Amino acid sequence: MPKLKKADLITTLLLVFLFLIPVIVFIIITINNNIQHFSKQNETITKLKLLDKDFNNFVAQKGTFVNYDLINDKIEDFKNELNSLKSIMLHNKNKSLYLKLLNQIEQDYLQK
Repeated sequence: MPKLKKADLITTLLLVFLFLIPVIVFIIITINNNIQHFSKQNETITKLKLLDKDFNNFVAQKGTFVNYDLINDKIEDFKNELNSLKSIMLHNKNKSLYLKLLNQIEQDYLQK
């Protein structure tokens, strides 16, 4: 009889581990997806900040040669990155807050 209890304990432990392993894998995959999502948001925001600094430098340039093709390319990049960030933020939990902030960024951009 004692061997039967030991087998039941081992079977129970195996069943618990078989249940826990898929749960842990699911959690790890979810965390990985969230990290990738955050990284993409962070990368896009960083690009927007750099483009904003480029626009500020453009405005500050007076009396020097200005490459308008380069400025137009950066304007197009800014629009694309802003739209990309908006589409990413639609899947976020606090999307209304972020969309308000992004709309404010867009208004500031249009003023420049």
